[in-house]
Amino acid sequence: YAWGGLNVVLIIALARRQAFPMPYDGILLMLMFGYFVMGLPFRTASVGSALIIGSYIGVEAAFNTPMPDILMNGFFLLTANLIGMVGAWLSEHRQRAHFLDRHLLELSREQAEADSAAKTHLISVASHDLRQPLNVINLLLDNLSATDLSADQRPLARQLSQSVTHFNGLLGSLLDISRIQENMIRPVMAPVPVATVMQQARDALDAEAVEQGVSLVVEHCNPALAVEADPHLLHRVLQNLIGNALQLSGAET
Repeated sequence: YAWGGLNVVLIIALARRQAFPMPYDGILLMLMFGYFVMGLPFRTASVGSALIIGSYIGVEAAFNTPMPDILMNGFFLLTANLIGMVGAWLSEHRQRAHFLDRHLLELSREQAEADSAAKTHLISVASHDLRQPLNVINLLLDNLSATDLSADQRPLARQLSQSVTHFNGLLGSLLDISRIQENMIRPVMAPVPVATVMQQARDALDAEAVEQGVSLVVEHCNPALAVEADPHLLHRVLQNLIGNALQLSGAET
């Protein structure tokens, strides 16, 4: 940039030597080119522009250009240089801000990926460490139910078994939600007949309902009616809703 500007000053000096009144517009173009087109750093462009303008004023003084003309030309050049300096500073500041924003976004993405990996690890550990004692408790309850229990002990064993089953369902729902949020489970959408999924939910909970003296009935369900959903996840939702109703509503029919 400085070398190109000095060449323009040299051309003006040669023109002055030949008594040709060449204007200083070429220097203005070089200043704008250096500041706005080349995208030079603020300090580099400022130092190069000062060298070019100083050389031009020196050439005009060396060829005895009238002082009012030197002052006028210098004023316009210095004004253009000031505008270019402000523009270069703003551009450099914007580029630095963009650079910092980009790196902050990259750091945020890396942090989010690390958090996601930690959640995935927690889900896998919870799925193994929590389900294993529940399975052991279920086996113990099955063995306990097979023995001759007193009339007072049977309701307690049955209630404990229902509580473990309910907790197991809540744990499965929590793990399913976490897996979906972490993209470990992707819903596979398909047309699901409403009558079929309702009947499946009824069959899955019918034994529990009978133990509580509750009757589950599917009524007025159009066989042609279907919904767009993931069959497995929809069955899980309905099973949880009906299971919660059986546990908490106190319904009798």
